[in-house]
Amino acid sequence: MRNFWYHYKSTILLLTGVILGGVMGMCCPGIVPWLKPMGDIFLNLMFVLIVPMVFLSMATSICTLHQEKMVGSVLGKALIGFVLLAVVTSALSLLACRLYTPMDADAGSWLAIGRQPQDIGTLITGALTVSDFWMLLDKQHLLPLIIMAVLTGVAVSRSGDKGQPVAQWLASANDVVMQMVKMIMMVAPIGLGCYFAHVMSQMGTQLISGYARIMALGFGMLAVLYILINPLYILIRCGKSGFVAYWRYILNPTIMAVATCSSSATMPFSIEAAKRMGAEERIANSVIPLGTNIFKQGSIMTCTLKIVFTMLLAGMSMASPLSWVSIMCLAVLAACVVSAVPSGAMTGELFICAMLGVDPKMVGILVVMATLLDIPGTLMNVVGNITVATTIKVQTK
Repeated sequence: MRNFWYHYKSTILLLTGVILGGVMGMCCPGIVPWLKPMGDIFLNLMFVLIVPMVFLSMATSICTLHQEKMVGSVLGKALIGFVLLAVVTSALSLLACRLYTPMDADAGSWLAIGRQPQDIGTLITGALTVSDFWMLLDKQHLLPLIIMAVLTGVAVSRSGDKGQPVAQWLASANDVVMQMVKMIMMVAPIGLGCYFAHVMSQMGTQLISGYARIMALGFGMLAVLYILINPLYILIRCGKSGFVAYWRYILNPTIMAVATCSSSATMPFSIEAAKRMGAEERIANSVIPLGTNIFKQGSIMTCTLKIVFTMLLAGMSMASPLSWVSIMCLAVLAACVVSAVPSGAMTGELFICAMLGVDPKMVGILVVMATLLDIPGTLMNVVGNITVATTIKVQTK
């Protein structure tokens, strides 16, 4: 029981705060004006830390990977498997949302839209860069900030001994910012509970119904990916022996992922399972840690669901194939690029809001959704990395 509380404490407290806030918002709407400022204060504190957190975390991570010569060799070998699973996962998640709509299209008419949604061409052109340095300090421009952080990390690493003072400063500053994030997240149950009281006073049972549908979609997609897609991918790449090994050795990391809800805590089990499935030791020891931070199959699944949910709330059209491509691209970016930020609380959700042009305070609704989908998302993150590591061994023979 003590271990259960240790691993799920933050999730239990967060859901408790959200549930209490939702009940108060529905049953006692008169107190919502008093609670809303507390929720706004919590969100604003997190918003202030987003820019330094993203920049420092990404720059430090890329600098470390480049120094260990892992960026080109390991990422290059894993890229094909990552991309294939990412595209299939996002496409299937989007198809599931088309077959079983998670939210009525007019449910979020109260949601304020910051700017008009853009097509994929405009997004690519306008999202990669900004025209002035100061614009990188705006949380609406996270993707240009990430690109500059990657360039900074590579430049520092390539500077050799002259860059070491900068590398040490980046690592030190990153540790300080992460401690600030942990301090603020201690009051997350209270802050999100107050924010959710306001949301529930506006939307009520419509939002509850949407969350129930999202959970059904999430666990349904988990079954499809875990039982069908990933073992089929291994069967195609590794043959019958790999397929049999998948079902023989996947149970231990599965139990650990569900028990801890942590890809990092499951990493030793993932490495051992990949080795037993036939992956070379050097591949398993490098791809699993790298994938834990960069490639997140489960996060791609949950990000696709969150994007569709947000677009429905904002009344955005998803009728054209171009919209489907946009959703898939945004899901991969939010899950694999933004989620590479260690402890990047709310970063992926804020990135989704920024790219879709909706009110940033929509992030509170998405954080609750991420919490509800934590188990299927974490499990598929673990299984996806094991799958890729196993197939890379066959490719490198």
